[in-house]
Amino acid sequence: QVLKRHRLLRLTCVRLEQVNLYSLVSCLSDASKQQMVSFNLAGTSILCDKLPVIVCLSVFRSLASLNLANTELDCKCLEVICNDLRHLVHLDISKTDVVDIWPLRRMRHRLKYLHLYGVKPKQASRFLTVLSELENLVLLDISDDTSLARFGKPQVQQQVRELFSSPNFLPRLEHLDVSGNKLKLDVGLLRQFVLARPSLKFLGFAMVDEQLSGEPELPVEIAGFDTEDQLIRCLHRYRDRENYMQQTLCAVFLHTNHMFNLRERLLRATFPVLRKYSHRMQLQLAGTAVLYNLTRYQLSFKLCPAVRNTVVDLVLNAMGNFPKQQQLQKNALLTLCNDCFLHQAEFDRLWCLSLVCDGLVQFSDQHMVRMLVAIVSIVSAKVSSRDLALLGSQERLFARLVALVQDRRRLLRSQLADLPKPPGPSDLDPTLKFALSALWNLTDECEPSCRLFVEAGGLEAYLKLFQLLDCSAGAEARQCILPKCLGLLNNIAEMPATRKSLLVADIISMLSQLLTDSSLSVAYFAAGVLANLSLLPDRVWLERLSERPRRRLLPAVGDAVLSWSAPDAEMVAYRSFRPFVRLLEPRRHPSAQLWSLWAIRQVCCRNRQTYLPLLSPKLLRNIRALLPPDAVLPAGCSAFDDPLEQQPADADEAAGTADAPDADDVDEVDEEPSGCAESQQNKLGDAIGALAAEILALLAGGGGTGEAVAAANASAPSGESRGGGSSDDEEDESEAEGDADEDSDGVGGEGESANGGDGACGGGGGSGSGSNGGGEASNGDAARDDEQLLGAVGGGGGGGSGGVNRSEGGSGESSVLQSSRTSCRTAGGPVGHSLHRSSSGGGVGERQGHPTGGLPGN
Repeated sequence: QVLKRHRLLRLTCVRLEQVNLYSLVSCLSDASKQQMVSFNLAGTSILCDKLPVIVCLSVFRSLASLNLANTELDCKCLEVICNDLRHLVHLDISKTDVVDIWPLRRMRHRLKYLHLYGVKPKQASRFLTVLSELENLVLLDISDDTSLARFGKPQVQQQVRELFSSPNFLPRLEHLDVSGNKLKLDVGLLRQFVLARPSLKFLGFAMVDEQLSGEPELPVEIAGFDTEDQLIRCLHRYRDRENYMQQTLCAVFLHTNHMFNLRERLLRATFPVLRKYSHRMQLQLAGTAVLYNLTRYQLSFKLCPAVRNTVVDLVLNAMGNFPKQQQLQKNALLTLCNDCFLHQAEFDRLWCLSLVCDGLVQFSDQHMVRMLVAIVSIVSAKVSSRDLALLGSQERLFARLVALVQDRRRLLRSQLADLPKPPGPSDLDPTLKFALSALWNLTDECEPSCRLFVEAGGLEAYLKLFQLLDCSAGAEARQCILPKCLGLLNNIAEMPATRKSLLVADIISMLSQLLTDSSLSVAYFAAGVLANLSLLPDRVWLERLSERPRRRLLPAVGDAVLSWSAPDAEMVAYRSFRPFVRLLEPRRHPSAQLWSLWAIRQVCCRNRQTYLPLLSPKLLRNIRALLPPDAVLPAGCSAFDDPLEQQPADADEAAGTADAPDADDVDEVDEEPSGCAESQQNKLGDAIGALAAEILALLAGGGGTGEAVAAANASAPSGESRGGGSSDDEEDESEAEGDADEDSDGVGGEGESANGGDGACGGGGGSGSGSNGGGEASNGDAARDDEQLLGAVGGGGGGGSGGVNRSEGGSGESSVLQSSRTSCRTAGGPVGHSLHRSSSGGGVGERQGHPTGGLPGN
């Protein structure tokens, strides 16, 4: 009834499932039937009770354009149309049951636009004869699928050559599409055909045997596989043809294998295709390979933010839609292992982390594992602690990560036995480093994760790793690994539910020794663990250890902090300062208070904008209470003359989510300060007061000189500073396949950077990440299978996958995730292609050991 109220000139009814041609025509007014000029019925049934009702179209006497593509149209129906529709100039019968177009001869003088895509004529010669008589055609589409060869017979080939050489064949043509046909045209003849028709503007020439790339440029737009512009036109014009899109993406992949300049137009053209066919595995397999080629190396940094975000979303969609398709997952990981994407793109990081963690549990390929743990170590630093606790596969995840640490420890032990000298950072297994970083970040301020780590036997695995490093590893290797392990132990010590699990004689002995380590980062984290363990009362220590080392160790923590010089770079980053609130309560041990103030002061001095807002009212009250009674606040701190108790409660208190005291240390007071000599007590008190005043001055806008401890420690020996958290090691990190990617380990929470530079994010050593840009660094040749990215797209499956090397730390060393993607493709797959990157700039060297062209075979 609605349609009958209108006089329609054009009507589009595409892919309607509950209606047919008869029901549509019955809904139209007589005026519409008399005056309608365009009717699009593509994909809508023309059957009623299983019988064609094409005769209904006879009432449209003015109809000029008719689209019956993908309908049940047959030769008899076509004859009815040609007899009754006398004004028809535009006809689309693509993908119909028509096998003979002879009736079209009745419209040979008026038909201008004819679409015959996928039409399968019984007699190709008869088909060509009809086309030769359509003298007024402006558009002709006889494109087909590559599986058909309707013009392949010798006699038909001769007829094709005769027609294309005749000046009277389609003289007014402006648009010709012969894609997917086996025309076997001589390129010179085709060129002659095009030049003889000045009106011709477009030529569809995709998926044909002939190549136009070697010919002089034709004065028409071409959709084909020879140039970038041709590929872009294919992606736009054939978007609704799934088979065409799959083949086009394969062609794009091969076309971009050796291109290292930005191709943003080509990249953008793939986006609608990948969205449209998001649940077509073969097409996604080719698409993820293309995304890698178009964003590898430094190319991602040249993309605008919107394009960057879209790439990551498409990759994550492919991973989520095909979680068990290993080759597709490899392709996606190769693209995602990129500093620019992981640090600068905006995407759902929790979803990404969930997908990657599921992959880590599911896949055992060592190169995939390397990429997976690397991504986990970065993305987990950018996910909130509450979200980390929601990961569905956490129990299996922690068991997998702990097992991975154990496996890599055994590998390291064998490696240490074979090396003629103690290993440096470049000799250490990057997968081990990434696994340690991932565990550090996953447990940051997340009690469920800490508990799962302990239950999975993580402490035992770490203790064995400590012992191995202490006995056999060189100093630089130790300083590369130890901060990661100690950072996680800080996280365990911060959680009341897991704190007591650290009261193991071997662990306490190890922490005691590391307090005086020459590396500031190692000593810092060791002191942090002991400071958090100070929250446990003597009776708990006695129950677990049968002695009271607490009274001996805590003064040693204070001595260690007093000996530290200010680091040259930010050493650690924090999600929040919540772990320090209880350590800074007035009743706590002065050594724990001093360590906490030193940690807060360091990050606040270097990054005020990030950390000063983390100073909650409750924390400030505790800091203010540590000032001496007669303390004069630094200039600019008059705002703190008012009682801080009048400030509103912090968010955690207001929400009721503040940390609950551990049952073991309720009302526990460090009544001594146990075991401290009077001179040390005075020194600790002076340093605590100076640091507290300096932090308050920073908050009030004053300067932080970083010399508060030095003033109270003029005569104390100074511990050697290795640049704080910027870099414990600046050597090349060795890949298992011989690639050496430069790596610098951040001593802060593991903000592993793919291409250098890392920040850290994590209370008590949890971590965040930064990115310093990304060059691919490689000192060795890494095999890369060009076909592996496509896998089965061309009929075969590539086998290799990849690993990742990243630079951790703030020094901005290169060697990153991307270079891991180099080695990630080294693993033995059935195809032996290789890609080599140079350490000078991520260039590509010679490919070796593989055929030079074609898609992979079975």
